[in-house]
Amino acid sequence: MTLFFISGCVATGLDSITVNKVDFPNNPFSSSDHVYIRYSDGTVDGTTEDISQIKQFSVKTDPEKTIVGGYISDGTNSWVPSGFGYEFSWVDVYGQTTKPTHPVAYYAQVGDPVANAAHPGFVNVLYAIYDANGQSVDGRPEVFAHSIGTTFYNDDPLDLDRSGNYLRTDFVTDGYSWFANHGEVIFVINSNDFETKPISLYSGDTLLSLKPSISVSVSPSSASVVQGGSEQLTATVDAFGGAATTVTWSSSDATNKVTVDSTGKVTVASDAPTGDYTITAISTADSSKKGTATITVTTAPAVTGVSVSPSSASIVQGSSQQLKATVDAIGGAATTVTWTSSDTTNKVVVDNTGKVTVALDAVPGITRSQPRQRQIAAKKE
Repeated sequence: MTLFFISGCVATGLDSITVNKVDFPNNPFSSSDHVYIRYSDGTVDGTTEDISQIKQFSVKTDPEKTIVGGYISDGTNSWVPSGFGYEFSWVDVYGQTTKPTHPVAYYAQVGDPVANAAHPGFVNVLYAIYDANGQSVDGRPEVFAHSIGTTFYNDDPLDLDRSGNYLRTDFVTDGYSWFANHGEVIFVINSNDFETKPISLYSGDTLLSLKPSISVSVSPSSASVVQGGSEQLTATVDAFGGAATTVTWSSSDATNKVTVDSTGKVTVASDAPTGDYTITAISTADSSKKGTATITVTTAPAVTGVSVSPSSASIVQGSSQQLKATVDAIGGAATTVTWTSSDTTNKVVVDNTGKVTVALDAVPGITRSQPRQRQIAAKKE
């Protein structure tokens, strides 16, 4: 059913409102549907009868309170239909065409308040509204903004009497009722009040909660990967109400030398330039929420040369000689060596420090005129 005119109207001094019901065949009243009148203090008066069985009825109202709107509720879902209204004491009610699929549970302020050019000192405050699963709510759910002492501007253009005369109360204090459209609702609020006083949002008798924010984090948040290497990243999405916890991955490297697949695995090409690259995980539920990791590409470890000094030495039998190995390395490659001797008789040996020891009975290897040479080698580990 549809309640014409009621949302956003501002009226005082009324002790009742007459409701004229019109059923549409495809949108009949339900026995659970009731009409409610909203006051600026947040309280309501409503019907108790089974309105699906009657054509016209009255809602008793408090003449001492300020009416700021009204809505229809089935007990869990509260909404305001589109249409036209007449004088404040008379309401026409039609079918359920603007009833939301799901009731409202959460809200979130969208952006910063925007100065209202037509009304100096007031700002437009935009809110997005969501169901319990964090999805935008369709239809026209009633949204009531309540803030004690705060002045709201009455933005309803349809405050007319039955003769078409314009009736207007421009400002109301403490609370104002309006409806959401396409999942968003705007309230026009005194800028100083908005900055200094808390505001609560309701839909029907449901106090709306601030929508929990989705957050995305990537682990590890930073890693060093050598050229030709890889690193597995993991995205963690904190969501609520059944929102998707999946992500899409992307790399800041436009040359495709540092890439990331759909599982978060980062692969670095062997010829990738060294430096930092950003890997991003974006929430599929909210593309504004993302997490990042920094991948630092380093040169692949390599040994470019090994030298031994002295490069040659004469050692008498029973003596020793200390050799030193120098390893030229890049990319953090190990600079340690293993030592070996070419002497298979173990008479000329070298230990792990490069010290060469010649036994007393080592064959000098003389062919009457030339001593025998033996090689000591240092090799990278």
